[in-house]
Amino acid sequence: MIKNLLGKHVITYDNHEGIVIDQYKPTGRNQESVHIQQADGRIWFCPVDNIEKEV
Repeated sequence: MIKNLLGKHVITYDNHEGIVIDQYKPTGRNQESVHIQQADGRIWFCPVDNIEKEV
């Protein structure tokens, strides 16, 4: 099952926090990934499995 995280505020296991701005499945990979925009404007690439919780 694929969670729809687009627009959600999330925290990852490695303590990155931000809003999911893009959700995709990379070609050749077996897992969903997202881009998270952090408060400082940086974009963080993260596999969905690495998301700890929604805030």
